[in-house]
Amino acid sequence: WMLTEVASHWISDYFLGRLQLPSSEAEMQKEIKERRTFIQANFNQPSSQLNYYWAAPIDALLNDMGVAMHRTSNC
Repeated sequence: WMLTEVASHWISDYFLGRLQLPSSEAEMQKEIKERRTFIQANFNQPSSQLNYYWAAPIDALLNDMGVAMHRTSNC
């Protein structure tokens, strides 16, 4: 559910004009290819299989929104 909530905020920021999107389609396609390659190499799964892998997509969305991502060792 956490990924869905963060993605909802990302979509809201998109419609409010607060996101800096890739400047070209080629740049966007490059980012998508890098993510797919990473998932295939590390999980041996098609890129659409993100069921159990949600930390990096959340980080990417938060980074796009300019949210400070400070982590501590405290659970």
